[in-house]
Amino acid sequence: ALATLDSDKKAAEDAGEAAMMPRDVLDADRGFMLLEAHASDYLERVRRAVAGADPSDGPTYARLLALLAQSLVFTPEADTRVEIARRAIDLASADPSPPLLAVVAPPALRALPSPHDGALRARVVAQAIAAAEASDDPRLEFVVHHAGYVVAIEAGDALGAARSIRRMRATGDRCGDARLRWVVALFDAFEITMSGRLDDAELAVNAALDLGTEIGALDAFELFAAQAFALGSFAGRHEELLPLVKQAMSTNPGIVAFRLAYGISCSAVGRDAEARQILASFLDRGVDAIPDDNLWITSVIGLAVIATEIGDVRAAAQLLPAIEPFAGQVAFSGVTSQGPIAAYVGKLEALLGRYDDAEQHLLQALATATDFGWRYHEASTLYALAQARFDRHRCLDDEARGWLDTAARLCRAAGYAGFAAARAALAAAAPAPCATPPVPGAKTARSARRCAHFARSSRV
Repeated sequence: ALATLDSDKKAAEDAGEAAMMPRDVLDADRGFMLLEAHASDYLERVRRAVAGADPSDGPTYARLLALLAQSLVFTPEADTRVEIARRAIDLASADPSPPLLAVVAPPALRALPSPHDGALRARVVAQAIAAAEASDDPRLEFVVHHAGYVVAIEAGDALGAARSIRRMRATGDRCGDARLRWVVALFDAFEITMSGRLDDAELAVNAALDLGTEIGALDAFELFAAQAFALGSFAGRHEELLPLVKQAMSTNPGIVAFRLAYGISCSAVGRDAEARQILASFLDRGVDAIPDDNLWITSVIGLAVIATEIGDVRAAAQLLPAIEPFAGQVAFSGVTSQGPIAAYVGKLEALLGRYDDAEQHLLQALATATDFGWRYHEASTLYALAQARFDRHRCLDDEARGWLDTAARLCRAAGYAGFAAARAALAAAAPAPCATPPVPGAKTARSARRCAHFARSSRV
């Protein structure tokens, strides 16, 4: 990475640009990154700014390095990105001015892949929040709490996330900046969606799009597409989602998550051949080939969803080792969440017949979803628990029926349409309760899992 920076600096000097760009780039920083379709021009500007900067000016150089690292997120330069981000954090941490870390941390943290660097991200964001709150700069506090909100969700810290979103709303109001209001609108839409208020969520998602369009946010549509996909998935409107996701996928071919969203939608509407082809196109190259950016876990979870949808045991065996180390964390793209990673670990384990492990991880996921008040993930995890119990024993005991009934109540209250058929299918497959708890360890055929495409209906 350092050799690359030296090469860029020589090129800038040869072009007479050494004294140009740094201040313009810093002044233009909007506080969060662009998605792939709009990022390449900005990346080149940041490269030239770093090349023209004076490394002896530590604060300016650290800020530019952080912006460069952030701008490399949707590129193949993963190792370079991480090295530059860590260098920016080190420079800012060593500077005697506390607010510098608050300025550098948000873009640098976006460049560090989650969930691999979870401990470092948590430590840095805590220090940055303390520095920002001591600075009496509401805009800086907003940007740092934006990063804090993301990191808290990823860590499964519901209280920390609630604290950061409250501070963002308060400081955003103080600043009166339309762009900050748009960021809050995106998070409000996310929070309302996750709480299960789908009608209100649809209004909020569209309001965020309107505000983003009004202020000229270049990636307003892509972020709208991501949130509309999550909302439509919760409501079971997969057929409607296909054109929307296909457009986002075409505009951003390098963002794996959009392609996987298309594959998930295909499997949900019965286009299994397309879904299977998308799954194979990734797994034939191996999980390591998935870009190690801040959507890595979102992408791998997307593969896990497709694998459990179509009952692909081979894919489950390949994916489980990739996500199991992160079972204590939460998948978060920045504006949508697939919920606790433990839920997907449990679903893959159930598909592989590891029922004791599956139940442990599903109960862990249920606790996290309940802490956050995420009704869809509560319901889907309860269904997964009941389904795994049935797959194991070919019947449902009182506890499993309680899970199923609670999930059904949540779905009726929120309008999660896909779960009505799922509950009916499972209830029909297990008409009589287990008289006594069956002997653990017995494997059954997967025909029950396929009953009425239950896995398809109960996916997250």
